Amino acid sequence: MPRLWLDVEDLLRYREVGHRRPTGIQRGNFELYRALHEQYGAQVQFVRHHHAGDLFVVVDWERIVESFESLTDTSPPPAQAAGSSDQRYVARGRVRRIAERIPPAIRLPLGRVVRGQIDTLRALPALAVGLARCARAALARPPRPTAEEVPPPLDFAAEVRPGDVVAILGTPLFREDYDALARAAGERYGVCFGMLVHDLVPVRHPEWTAPALLENFESWMQRMLPLCDTVLAFSQATATDVERYADERGLALRRPVCRIPHGQRLGEPLTAAPRRTPRLPAPGSYVLFVSTIEPRKNHALLFHVWRRLLAELPAGRVPLLVFAGGVGWLVNDLIQQFENARWLDGNILFIRHPDDGELAALYQGCLFTIYPSLHEGWGLPVTESLAFGKPCLAANATSLPEAGGALAHYFDPEDVAATTRTIREVIENPTALAAWQAEVQAGFHPVPWSQTALAVGAAFGLEPARCLHRDAASV
Repeated sequence: MPRLWLDVEDLLRYREVGHRRPTGIQRGNFELYRALHEQYGAQVQFVRHHHAGDLFVVVDWERIVESFESLTDTSPPPAQAAGSSDQRYVARGRVRRIAERIPPAIRLPLGRVVRGQIDTLRALPALAVGLARCARAALARPPRPTAEEVPPPLDFAAEVRPGDVVAILGTPLFREDYDALARAAGERYGVCFGMLVHDLVPVRHPEWTAPALLENFESWMQRMLPLCDTVLAFSQATATDVERYADERGLALRRPVCRIPHGQRLGEPLTAAPRRTPRLPAPGSYVLFVSTIEPRKNHALLFHVWRRLLAELPAGRVPLLVFAGGVGWLVNDLIQQFENARWLDGNILFIRHPDDGELAALYQGCLFTIYPSLHEGWGLPVTESLAFGKPCLAANATSLPEAGGALAHYFDPEDVAATTRTIREVIENPTALAAWQAEVQAGFHPVPWSQTALAVGAAFGLEPARCLHRDAASV
């Protein structure tokens, strides 16, 4: 029976470089790691990259939990002066325009040096917090157990066996030599590799992608796809796209891409109970769009739609539009346009980085949600909306119809006029909206993460721990 070694370097590094809030990828990966840990027991282990000597070092599950929980901590970030965030986004845009004048032979290696220094500086606050937590834990810790009571940590080199699988379910694009790492592990230990492809946005739409990611992603896919025995995807749209991409680039996949179901926590769509704070709008007064502001998420479409709705409908008939999330790349000019329009004179409310409790409260209090993204590998906000019993209007693009199924309603995300008509019909017919919400609440059945874990385990040849226990008991 093979053992599955999950590479969690990117999840741990995400916290260590100073990020405060998880994205959908970190949330989904953590839930999948937890389900795999619960379903397969000791057959599943976690590793990160060793920086001297061995290729991988084993990481305890408790450390992964602690790292993720620090990302979902509800303590507020340090206070900032009004407008300071937007000024930073504008300043970054100016820096990028200056950088574009530097020859690529200098700009690209210089960018790597600068990013490395930024990562180091971002990690310092996290280091301080970690040291403080360790100090507090040490003072409050009960007497240490004896050596006999503490199981020794696994040693990867001693425990790994030929035929074991190292799976990359995250996005460790920062590791430019991962193919060399994979080859070395294969030659030394006889392990196989597998990977989960979340989407091909940087390849299919380079115009929506930060230059550094664009450079790394293409190289990563071309080097890693041929090395992996098993490739997974959360949607059939992405699975088909990966196979088409491999054919276009002349890359030989060892087997067809395996589509696995995207999980949803039963009874608990987010990790915290709803928590209303003063910055949230009144329940029933708004429409919700949960997403980082990025070009492909299509915030600009809703800006234009809401401007039309405000012009067409009587005063007070148009609900508030809430953007909930962070600010990503390539949107400096867009943010400036929103600011210039005073967020449509206050008819759009931007709630930066809501914590899990605030996000749950936003879902519970909205009239319905909208997700106009132009390209997705799955569409977590769509299924989150349905899990909260809230109707979702979603774009009819890529994987979103798979995420929303028959319970979501769809529109063309590139047609402003048609989208305006669709949203107006929902706003003007509260009876139909109530019936739609009742249909969602009665008809949505979330896929538990345990089902996702079982699909992943089957793809890699594992047998659930409970089956192993049953077989042993029958002997």
